[in-house]
Amino acid sequence: MVPRWYVFVSLFGLAACASRAQQAVALYDKGDYAGAARAADTGLAAHPGDGDLWQMRVRAALAQGDAAGVSRAYATYRERHGGDDDRDLLRELARATLGQALASPSARLKIAAIRAVAAAEMESLAEAVVMRMGDDDDRVAAAAAIAVIHADPRAPDLAEQMMHSESAEARRIAVDGVGQKVGKIAISDLEAAANDGDPRVRRTAIFWLGQSKARDAAATLTAHLRDPDEAVRAAAGTALAAIAADRLPELAEAAIGDP
Repeated sequence: MVPRWYVFVSLFGLAACASRAQQAVALYDKGDYAGAARAADTGLAAHPGDGDLWQMRVRAALAQGDAAGVSRAYATYRERHGGDDDRDLLRELARATLGQALASPSARLKIAAIRAVAAAEMESLAEAVVMRMGDDDDRVAAAAAIAVIHADPRAPDLAEQMMHSESAEARRIAVDGVGQKVGKIAISDLEAAANDGDPRVRRTAIFWLGQSKARDAAATLTAHLRDPDEAVRAAAGTALAAIAADRLPELAEAAIGDP
């Protein structure tokens, strides 16, 4: 069962529910989502065009984690209302879905949700993202720290810690986020990450060194033209081309000669 506090029911949505949906609303508020779904179905059997009942049916399905039920109920609701979308309900569904993902045991889902919340700047879920900085999985903690790196005073220190995590993927996430959101200020950290034992981390650090246009990084990038990983060598050549255009002939010759 999804924790109730992760199921976001907007005040607008509840206030709009007419008397026919009151029983479904009351059951939903008590956390009886299956009962709310049955109450909505009963009401819809007699009043199939009632939009408030359809909204509660959609919310009840979402609260139960019934993705297929959400899809069917919303499609029917939309069809019965001229094919127009209910933007408020869709925003609510998005918030609830991301909230459920943030509470999921799956690290992949939590990371995807963190990135989606950050990209959409969803303030209503900001605190849930902050909580994930304490996640047991370093990959999730790194993603959360990067998402709020300019908003939470603890995030920069955690992001730096994650750049040295035992998890290579956590290091890569942290390096990618620091490179994107901190940039030139973190050149020394990016140069250190360019010597990471994992080629994915090295590639990420080298990419952001190139994006920084910091000529001081040229020596580090030049050294990686001889990296054992071919993708790292390619990244180093591309990054050098971005910060040292005068070396293009030399870099092109090195690239052509690379096996």
